[in-house]
Amino acid sequence: MARGFSACPGFLVVLCLVACSAGAVEDASPDYSRTLPPGQGKKQETGRLDSPTATDNPSAMQPGTDDGSLTIARRALQAWPAGEWTLSGALSTRLSSRDPTANEDEEKNRLPQSGAFPIQMEFHALPGGVRQMIYRAEREEGVWQGLRLNIPRDLVRKGIELLDDATGKPVRDAQALFLDSVFSFEDLALRFLSWPKQEMVDQELLKDRDCWRILSRPSEKDATPYARVESWIDQEYHVLLRAIAYDREDRVVKEFNVRSFQQMEETWMLRTLEVSAPLMGARSRLEILDGRKHTAR
Repeated sequence: MARGFSACPGFLVVLCLVACSAGAVEDASPDYSRTLPPGQGKKQETGRLDSPTATDNPSAMQPGTDDGSLTIARRALQAWPAGEWTLSGALSTRLSSRDPTANEDEEKNRLPQSGAFPIQMEFHALPGGVRQMIYRAEREEGVWQGLRLNIPRDLVRKGIELLDDATGKPVRDAQALFLDSVFSFEDLALRFLSWPKQEMVDQELLKDRDCWRILSRPSEKDATPYARVESWIDQEYHVLLRAIAYDREDRVVKEFNVRSFQQMEETWMLRTLEVSAPLMGARSRLEILDGRKHTAR
C-alpha cells in the first residue's frame, strides 16, 4: 500500500534518463486505473492552502459554483513530494504538421525544434514555507539552461516566481520555450492553477478516475496567451490528470496529458507527461525514471 502520493508543480516529476528519441512520443491513451496508487478510502491532503475562499470540503462542490474550486486548483499546484529530492530524466520533442490558422507573428521566435535533452530537477524547502523547484539541462557542451520556480504557501497574496537559474533574476519572457520544446516557462509552473478565477464546471470520470473539471481564467494582469484552461483533477489524490488551454479565438493552444505514475521510496509521483501544441505542430514528452530523496543532516 502506498504511503503517499505527490505530483509536482509544473509536472516536473516526469522524465526518463533513457535516451528518448525525438519520435518517441506516442498517442496511446493513459490508463490511470492501472498507474495510480490504490485508494485509501479518503481524500489525500497534499498541501496547506491559505485561501480565504477555500472550503474544508471541496468534494461537496456543485457544478456552476466557484466555492472551493480555488482550493482544488491550488492543492493540485502545491502537491509536492515530502523532503528534498533530485530527479533525472529527459525531455523530447517531435514535430508534425503545423496548424495553418496559426498567426505567424504570434509564433515568431517561439517555434519548437525536434530533439531530446537529458534533464535534472531538484526540490527544496525554503524559509517561510516556500517550495522551490529547479530545472537544469545542458543544451550543448558547456551551455546550460535552467529555471527556478518559487511557489509560496500563500498563493492568494503572492504569485509564483519564475527565475533564471544562472542569475537568480526574473525571467524576461514567461512564454519562452524551455529547451526548444512546447513547454513554456509558464507551462512548467502550471501558472493557470494559481489564477484567481477558478470555477468548478462538472464532476466526471476520466479513465475510471473521479475528477473535478475546473475552468481557469486569467485576470487582466496575467500576461498569457491562454484565454481559459480546463483541467481534470483527481478527486482522491488532488493531482492534475489533464488540461486543455484555449486562446481568445477558442483554438486549442496546448493539451497536457499525464500518462503514468510511479513509486519512488514509498512516494507515488508522476512518471510521464505529454504536451501537444497543434498550432505549433509539435508534441513534447517529459519523463523520469531515476530519483533520490536526500536524508536530512
